[in-house]
Amino acid sequence: MKKNLEIFLKAVLTGFAIGIGGAAYLCCENEYVGAALFGAVYYVIFSFGFNLFTEKICYAVDNDTSYAKDLLLMWIGNLTGTVIT
Repeated sequence: MKKNLEIFLKAVLTGFAIGIGGAAYLCCENEYVGAALFGAVYYVIFSFGFNLFTEKICYAVDNDTSYAKDLLLMWIGNLTGTVIT
């Protein structure tokens, strides 16, 4: 249960970060600055080890069926974080 909660919370934080990065990209008049800010969000996500669904889906082929449950939690968490943002 603790592992599932950790996966979900990291996925929600990832959704927050992606939402903030997307908003920064859309609000900047200079597209290069916006792209740099959005790229910085990816740096934060990968540095802290957050759960980005599009990053983890690549490993679905190599893992067993229990990994599909983790992917579902990641997807729901990413969606939740971006919707709240």
